[in-house]
Amino acid sequence: MRLFIASLNASANPPVAKELAAALETRAPQQGLPVQKLERQASAVQAGQAMGESFDQQGQEAFRWLSVTLGTQCDAGDYILVLAPQLAELDALIRWYGSQSTALRPHLGIVLAHAPGKGLPGEQDPLLSEKLYQQFSQQLSNLAAHKLTYFCTDEDLADQYLPWLRERLQYLPETVENRCRTILNTARSAELARESITSSWGTAALLRHLLGPRRGVSLLDGVGGDLTSVLLQTLTGVESYVTTATAALPLDQLATQVGTTSLNRRGFHAGESNWPEAVAGKMDLVIGSALADAQELQALWSALSDGGVLFLQGDVTQRPEGFATNGWQVDIRLPGNPGQQVASLVGRQAESYVQVRAALLNLPQHLHWLPLPAALEPAALTPARQERLWAVQAKIQAGQLAAAAKDMAQALADDPDDSELERCHASTLQALGDQEGAIAHWSHLVQQQPERQDATEALARALTSLGEYGIAGAIIDNHQQYGTAPSPALGPIRKAVLRTSELIPEALPEHQGRIGLLQIHTFYPAYLEQFYARNPALPGQDFATQIKALEADAFSANHMLTPYLGALGYEAQLIVANDPVSQGRWAAQHGLPNGIGMMEVVRRQVEAYRPEILYLSEPISFDSRFLETLSYKPRLVLGWRGALAPPDTRWHGFDVMLSGLSGIRELSLQLGAAHGVHFFPGHPNWINPKLNGIIPETDVLFTGQWTIGQHEKRNQQLLALADAATDPRAPFSLALHLSGQTDNAPSSLAPFLRPPVYGLDMYRALASARIVVDSRADHWMFDPLTGQPKDVGRGETVNMRLFEVTGAGRFLITERFDNLSDYFEPGLEVETFSDREELVDKIRYYLAHPDKLEAIARRGKERCRRDYAMEWRAAHFDRIVRRHFI
Repeated sequence: MRLFIASLNASANPPVAKELAAALETRAPQQGLPVQKLERQASAVQAGQAMGESFDQQGQEAFRWLSVTLGTQCDAGDYILVLAPQLAELDALIRWYGSQSTALRPHLGIVLAHAPGKGLPGEQDPLLSEKLYQQFSQQLSNLAAHKLTYFCTDEDLADQYLPWLRERLQYLPETVENRCRTILNTARSAELARESITSSWGTAALLRHLLGPRRGVSLLDGVGGDLTSVLLQTLTGVESYVTTATAALPLDQLATQVGTTSLNRRGFHAGESNWPEAVAGKMDLVIGSALADAQELQALWSALSDGGVLFLQGDVTQRPEGFATNGWQVDIRLPGNPGQQVASLVGRQAESYVQVRAALLNLPQHLHWLPLPAALEPAALTPARQERLWAVQAKIQAGQLAAAAKDMAQALADDPDDSELERCHASTLQALGDQEGAIAHWSHLVQQQPERQDATEALARALTSLGEYGIAGAIIDNHQQYGTAPSPALGPIRKAVLRTSELIPEALPEHQGRIGLLQIHTFYPAYLEQFYARNPALPGQDFATQIKALEADAFSANHMLTPYLGALGYEAQLIVANDPVSQGRWAAQHGLPNGIGMMEVVRRQVEAYRPEILYLSEPISFDSRFLETLSYKPRLVLGWRGALAPPDTRWHGFDVMLSGLSGIRELSLQLGAAHGVHFFPGHPNWINPKLNGIIPETDVLFTGQWTIGQHEKRNQQLLALADAATDPRAPFSLALHLSGQTDNAPSSLAPFLRPPVYGLDMYRALASARIVVDSRADHWMFDPLTGQPKDVGRGETVNMRLFEVTGAGRFLITERFDNLSDYFEPGLEVETFSDREELVDKIRYYLAHPDKLEAIARRGKERCRRDYAMEWRAAHFDRIVRRHFI
């Protein structure tokens, strides 16, 4: 542990603060505590400068100073004493502290030496300063939790702060020596708190965390009764407590210690001979000692219900022989090499592990957990990962941040599931100023473990600092569905997002419970034929099994929202309207006659499910004429269209038509939709592990349709690629996975034609290429009002292939469109071309410069998987629903 004495505005420090700093600089080393004094000289306020402008300037300068000095030196084991911060510096301290990983945040002590209004430039505004101080202190308290202490040397001054700081405020004695002793003791107690888990009170804190918001918990202390009195006085939500004949504390002594009222309220009962079977099987949590009698432990474990958990305090590796389990086990340890084991959780069934998983993910930062077997939780620490983490943390503590970041990047390439190392890597990248790199890793952590509060908080803060309020809003929305308890630290972020109208705080109007949603889509007939040929047993399965299998094969996966909406409060069901197998099975299960038509089956499904929201992601077959046939009318009807609409299309009755192209949205209003709203596809990150290990073997690849008319420009580009691939001066391998009217394709394409690929096979094909070409279809159609040709594409793109290729981690070269930079940065995350000659030239250039090719592919992959994950797209869809649901 080290003590950092930080002055954010040294010139404004009063004498008492300077005197205290000098005394601590002398006394701390005498007690074996290394000390470092850091001072910042604030720039002067310019004459005539506006109050808000000056305040922002001071805060930004202080934030940069904190990032460069403390941000590169401190870790979770250190203590920072901030001397006499004013309002602007306190604001900077909050933003800097919040940008640090929760696991690496140091302890904070703040010496208050100025009145609350001090530091508000220009005209003093007591009401504003009071409001700001109250807001800032609450934000900092939420961030620092148990790591924050305020000190004050003046009793009158402390009274001004007391309404906001309450128990976090400490009065410092009058003499300098006593003041130093108080601060150093506080710092030492913070260090000792890391080991408090080994005490009975520490055990109580750990149990409170594991219980979380659950109620109706019963505790059985068959062994280790010495903890009884402490546990019963500190735990909440306990309805019953049972002791056994072997408990260390007799029942009458227990009643004396905890009091009759407590005893009666919790309903104590003496143990009986058959207590394991009669009691343990009904308990959520069983408390015991790792060193208890082996037969009693075995009886406890054997009697657990599927959801029951056995909590063993102490080092379970030292437990007596004769106690063996074949269920799951999680060991909880303090950091160190080796880390001291303080407790274990043991269960019989996966159900009980699922119930405590969220609490384990959010354990206090000074605790590590190791699941056995490791397959139980691939992202958790293993002994090898612990060794690696200690090595990089040693480099960070030595100030070698760049070297540590390089080591972590290499390690994560080999072991991408190491969440502890990835968290450390993200924090280090932030300290180095690589905000986008840090965001990529925070995003990956949140996607892998959406219950994590620390990663969610860090990602949301990083995104809002870059102005990405919409994405931050989706992340906060998503976390509310997974979090075990509300995260106070997300409150200020949520308010910032709300100001942008990107987040809808209210529940759906007049709605109780979950929302019924039906998504109706169609798949390519050729794909469906291939799919069932590969799965010959599937036609004999039930409808739900068939739909799950179709979803798992990833056809049109970047449009399938139903797998993600359940976490957002929906009962969502997918219908593949033109699939004769699954639709036939549904019809048979619901007693419909054979041979019933596609439209009639879908109509019956709408009336059977009676969804509050109907999402027609195929609004051509299912347009207004279909809606008019429904006897049941959903409360909200949405559609999606990203391509042309036939001239006779009617969209009256659609409340919202979604599209990524402004021309389609405008067209939807002409065709009768009430609203046209911007929405676009995403990337299903669950596919990513299925692409690991695929080595690119083909230089250039295209997958898509060859048709006469709609894809004429694309056809000419593919012919140019075929000619270039056979040029003896600079040949390259080319694979064209074409569907459509390929029988009429020119013979020059024949050597490069490959079978069409769909779903997971398509993603694997994309991953097998070094370069993938994207070329959008033409979007010319007749205006329904004027009858004249009209380009509804308007020089825009939001092609699915943008997300499919970058999500697969491959280099994408696509046509140059005005709005492409809204999704990816040309030249950095994707490459562009404007004609056939530039397409061929750039392909040859990047094949000759693989380092540049790989860099663009990597950045595109990070952007896609971070910003366009289907979880976020589903959350965006949910916000659209909330705006229009009446």
